[in-house]
Amino acid sequence: TSEGDGRTTSGNFIFTSRPVRALDIDVRYRYYDYDDRTPIATQVGGRIEYDSTTEAVPLSLPNATVPFNLTHQTVDASANVDLGRANVGAAYSRDDATYSNRIFAGSVENTGRVTFDTTGMHWFILHGRYEHSERRGNGLTTTDLVAIGEQPTLQTFDIADRNEDTGVVTGSLLLGSSFSLNLSGGEGKDTYPTNSLNTGFGLANTKYTTYGIGVAATPNDNVSFTLSYDLNVYDSLQDSRNASSATLAAN
Repeated sequence: TSEGDGRTTSGNFIFTSRPVRALDIDVRYRYYDYDDRTPIATQVGGRIEYDSTTEAVPLSLPNATVPFNLTHQTVDASANVDLGRANVGAAYSRDDATYSNRIFAGSVENTGRVTFDTTGMHWFILHGRYEHSERRGNGLTTTDLVAIGEQPTLQTFDIADRNEDTGVVTGSLLLGSSFSLNLSGGEGKDTYPTNSLNTGFGLANTKYTTYGIGVAATPNDNVSFTLSYDLNVYDSLQDSRNASSATLAAN
């Protein structure tokens, strides 16, 4: 067990306003910083790389841990308009991140979203949401990947360039005062441009589909129950290869 030491600094600023009766404006800023102060640990004995290769001393570089610092600055601005029987909204957010000892020095993710909600109908509720985001890294360096024996074109999915689209719809039908039927459905897709062109290794794209149905009832003051079923389907494609083979393989 490592004697880890990390310092976290975070803060939020929220501004809300209703300049006219039918319009709501919400602006938020969030700052998050993680300072990794864990002491550097240097390997002095032999080691086993990737559960396969035994390496005796003297060890090749790198043979010491490195700190992983992270900073996020996020701005989110949204506006919602009351149309009487429904609310429609639009929003934009920007997440500016910096990293240490990763293949990218930082990244910027821009996101736009639209929403729809019914209002004023006690027997029916409908919510819809669509979101599109694009993340792009900056300060790419493959030095560390090469040093540890990885493929120099490897793209780690958590910070790699990515285009993401997600959509979800949920609805509730209220039958009387004690019974409701709930339905939901959604789809999403993440595409990693570099890997989708077969010019890099790692996750190329992933898709998901989700469906749900449920009922809730309260027959009397002493009894209530819910019953639901959800189906989630995931599909992904990645580029990889074994050893020094030059042939790409889809897993």
